[in-house]
Amino acid sequence: MLITVVGTKGSQGKSTISHAIAYEKGFGIITNDIDSSVDEFLPEERVIKLRNDDELPDIPADM
Repeated sequence: MLITVVGTKGSQGKSTISHAIAYEKGFGIITNDIDSSVDEFLPEERVIKLRNDDELPDIPADM
């Protein structure tokens, strides 16, 4: 399952809601927020951090 949380304005709670969904459902996260605190909530193998110019990698089936 793939869920996308998007918004054009900062400080709307996109990261907060994404972290909560991933944590509760056992999902992984792909984020372009390099400074995200997602590492504090999810195991390293469930987090992919990308810079804006990085290409999207193959997503592991168990993520």
